[in-house]
Amino acid sequence: MNVLKDQRRREAGQALVLFILGLVAFIGFVALTIDIGLVFEGRRGQQNAADSASR
Repeated sequence: MNVLKDQRRREAGQALVLFILGLVAFIGFVALTIDIGLVFEGRRGQQNAADSASR
């Protein structure tokens, strides 16, 4: 019975590590998406300014 408790305790630690790694990856993807969105927004603003200036 003690062997099962020891094994379960080790696996609980592994689950925490995997959860943290997944959370870090998720936050990284969110940050990358926001950065790319800001780049496209800046380009659109510059294009709108150029179109307005040419009229």
